[in-house]
Amino acid sequence: MPVTSGRQLSMTEARGRHWRSQLGLGCCAAVMMTIGAAGILKIVDLEQFEVTLREHWGFPIWARVIIATSLPPFEVALTALWLVGVRRHLQEFLGLGLLVVLTAAFCWLWLQGRPPQCACFGRIRAYTQMQSDAAWVVARNSLLVFILTLGMFLRCGSGCNRRQRPGPPAMRVNSTSRAGVSLLEMIVVIAVTAILALLVLPVLARVRLAAQNVVSVSNLRTHAQIFMAYAGDWQDYFPYVTRPDATTSIIRGCGGWGYSSYFGAAVVWPIPLADAYYDGACTGAVFHHPAYRGDGFNNYMLSTSTLAEPAYWDLTTRTGPNQWAPQRLPKVQFPAAKAILVEIHPVHGMPYQSRRDTEGMPPVGMAAVDGSAGRWKRENLIPGVTSGEGIYDGIYLGQGVFGMHTINGVLGRDINR
Repeated sequence: MPVTSGRQLSMTEARGRHWRSQLGLGCCAAVMMTIGAAGILKIVDLEQFEVTLREHWGFPIWARVIIATSLPPFEVALTALWLVGVRRHLQEFLGLGLLVVLTAAFCWLWLQGRPPQCACFGRIRAYTQMQSDAAWVVARNSLLVFILTLGMFLRCGSGCNRRQRPGPPAMRVNSTSRAGVSLLEMIVVIAVTAILALLVLPVLARVRLAAQNVVSVSNLRTHAQIFMAYAGDWQDYFPYVTRPDATTSIIRGCGGWGYSSYFGAAVVWPIPLADAYYDGACTGAVFHHPAYRGDGFNNYMLSTSTLAEPAYWDLTTRTGPNQWAPQRLPKVQFPAAKAILVEIHPVHGMPYQSRRDTEGMPPVGMAAVDGSAGRWKRENLIPGVTSGEGIYDGIYLGQGVFGMHTINGVLGRDINR
């Protein structure tokens, strides 16, 4: 009877160790796979990762170069070695150390952050976003550290104290051979994965950008419809938020204030419209192309042709700032062909008419007065005034941009339809 009891106890203990070991392995696998996935995502969009380090966290250039070139490959290699079973305990300790170092660095950045001393909307947005992201990263990494530590403890507690009986020499040689094969397999897998990544990632990047372009066109359409609602509320005037007779205008809204030149309204228009038409928000996804990574608050420019008389947009009849005045919707003769919003693309930049590569220029995102939006190729765009808004005080763009400086202003066309 005592022997049976001891045997049952031994089987129960072995079963408990097995389940603890499996639970610990699952915890470690979850964390290591998370680290590997983070590395892969960084490699897929390495440019965004570098921009985040520069714009969001303010790392100096030497630190950005080191982090951007070493951290993603290290995370992927760490997970790959763990998956193929090469010294898993070592990889787990390295992963734990990586998480601790990153968490400490984010804590330091979090505590060092200081709110901006001015009411600059871009800096306020960047500071708020940094504080929010730092809190999330610290909380997430702390949870990963806890899970990985728990997994290592469970695995060690269930297997570290057990001594394995040494096998005969033949078995030991076979074990060494198997380790060598595993290392070779690991090298082959990593090489094949790298080749496939080089082939697939550019395609995925293009597909992703195309999807982001669709979202940006939807944003343009939303703003164009809101502009029509604004015109209905303000005697058919297009949005005008600056004074033509003032050197600079004070812009209020969105919980702050700032300064702008007259034609600077092209980019600051979300601020005064925020409270009445955007539920108090002048920053956020609807004001950005999804591929944008920076501290600005708007990727969509109000066409400045709506801020001056049609005669101003003809160099033969232009006389100066005395022709600056907000225009009204009924003046528009071609609503489906007159741009009211023009996209600043985060990859392709401003659609300047003077670009040398205009023949190969990617399609430009625009919203028309009739509320439609889309992307138009260079051959479907009508160039505007080459000198833009001129050389006067209060201008925003001193050279021609498609959709911004329409010849004959609101009487003219930007799109061949």
